[in-house]
Amino acid sequence: MAQRGNLHKRFNAWHLRFYVNDGGVRKLRSARVCDGSKSKAEASVLARPFIDQANADDQNAVSEPNQTVARYWTSTYEPFITKHKRANTVHSYKMIWRKHLQDHFGKIELRGYRTPEATKFLSKLAETKGQRTVQHVRSLMSGIFKHAVAFGARDENPISGCMVEHFAIRPRKPQHYTLEVAENIVSALVSRVDAQLVFALSFFAGLRPGEIAPLDWSDFDTEFVHVRRAIGRGVVDAPKTERSNRAVPIITPVRIALELWRSKRGDPKSGWVFPNGDNRPFDIVKFSENVIRPLAGSAGFTTLYAGRRGFATALRQLTGDSTAGQHALGHTRATTTQDHYEQAVPEAVLKGVRLLETAAARRRSSASARG
Repeated sequence: MAQRGNLHKRFNAWHLRFYVNDGGVRKLRSARVCDGSKSKAEASVLARPFIDQANADDQNAVSEPNQTVARYWTSTYEPFITKHKRANTVHSYKMIWRKHLQDHFGKIELRGYRTPEATKFLSKLAETKGQRTVQHVRSLMSGIFKHAVAFGARDENPISGCMVEHFAIRPRKPQHYTLEVAENIVSALVSRVDAQLVFALSFFAGLRPGEIAPLDWSDFDTEFVHVRRAIGRGVVDAPKTERSNRAVPIITPVRIALELWRSKRGDPKSGWVFPNGDNRPFDIVKFSENVIRPLAGSAGFTTLYAGRRGFATALRQLTGDSTAGQHALGHTRATTTQDHYEQAVPEAVLKGVRLLETAAARRRSSASARG
């Protein structure tokens, strides 16, 4: 994909930032284009030779007949995903490359890799790794070769036709909390109302951890929490999918913790709900491990995602259908909710969470009566 570069004025001169291929490694470079007295349009014309050369070098790297898969990854595909994929996805791809694919591809040429080699490699991997791990590795392999086909670096994707002979390790059933366990966790977090709110947003609203961390006070109104952004690897971005941009009803367990935390923070109207010391969204993974788990581990806490799955499962049990969770969780396809969570036409969301609120209230009343 052709780059355009970034033209900017600095020290009374126009400078261009652009990427070059340096020994198979894509590196950022800066070049002085002209004096700052010229207009940006004039500077853009003078910058064109730099961009044309850089794009020509990129094309040569892509079309080089004997380049290895490793070089294609370094010079072409890794920069591509860095530009076009979310930070969490890029991090995951880089981990898969380093852990599973770098040694496998070694010095194999991009044009020479064949389907039987992929079948043998993935089948061997399936003997010691779980099904999802193998699927993720296969997906990245396919992405690399699909990109190579699209840009003319080879004629076909060898991963499309490969097979995995068997899986020695089946995926474990995802964990989820019951309403009883969720209530116990909330009670165990009584000394940390911020932790109570984080957990409540997970179990009683179904938010992803990456959606909880960058919440702003303005995202809450009297009835709903509006999911407008997500964070991954420290980068605040749009929600994961278009459907993830959603409003989820606020029910009593969330409302109680929300108002307590709002009061403790001085009744703010805007700003991060969970700021760190640099006034950025906090690291929810570290918060979960360092605050929630020590306080609520004995009550059954494992992960925040188990809360999200518990929310979906509870809605399924209370509404009797699989659609409430799909929309409340922000899934594009109902099958995602059914297969990995549990499940919504928009009007069913409100029905489901109100039923969950009623069930939680009954548990509290029953516990008070026994006490």
